[in-house]
Amino acid sequence: MRVCIFVGDLGTVPQRKAALLAEARVLAGHETVTDVCFVGFRQTGPIDAGTLAYLPHVTERYTLVRAANTALRLVDARLAPLVAARASLRVCAPEWVEAILASDPDLVLIDGRWGRLLAQRLDDEFPGAVFVTGDAAAGRRFRRGAAAGAPDALVSIVLPTYNGSKYIRQSIRSCLAQSYRNFELIVVDDGSRENIAAIVAEFDDSRHQYHRRVGSEYR
Repeated sequence: MRVCIFVGDLGTVPQRKAALLAEARVLAGHETVTDVCFVGFRQTGPIDAGTLAYLPHVTERYTLVRAANTALRLVDARLAPLVAARASLRVCAPEWVEAILASDPDLVLIDGRWGRLLAQRLDDEFPGAVFVTGDAAAGRRFRRGAAAGAPDALVSIVLPTYNGSKYIRQSIRSCLAQSYRNFELIVVDDGSRENIAAIVAEFDDSRHQYHRRVGSEYR
């Protein structure tokens, strides 16, 4: 089972990681937690190299999203009422939901006073289980749906890159580590000057393939 843990500040993960993982395992019940990633809307400190973590990418509405994030921090610190989180989530939840779904989780654990509000936003787009911290103590557990035993369809993941050696390893590693197993990863190199082929070849996995553009053709 792949778990995504959403936190306000990724910089707190080193201190909170053990407790959050323990709760995620209790919520998973008899399921085995094989992969864990963290998503947060800011990072005020370093994260250890062995922790998979993502910050939502915001290019548009940056100032507005940043203001909404500040309001949510005030709610977490109990310096603003919980009702303030509802308006803030209308602004920043789309980027958060996108980042959570990109981690391909089976179970999502949200750490924050506004966790229930974010869980409601996930309901329409995420078919898996969503919990907030404290649910394990309340006896809630993960339950697979009736369709869990159905055959898995082949999924093709297309990963385009151009001189992306700085991030391509992390991207490939994330794709190969997901819990869904029946997929092919197609790395498409748009004529990079960097040796992307050598980086792809570092991964000994038959599910990936590499294509490079030469002129007007991909080989």
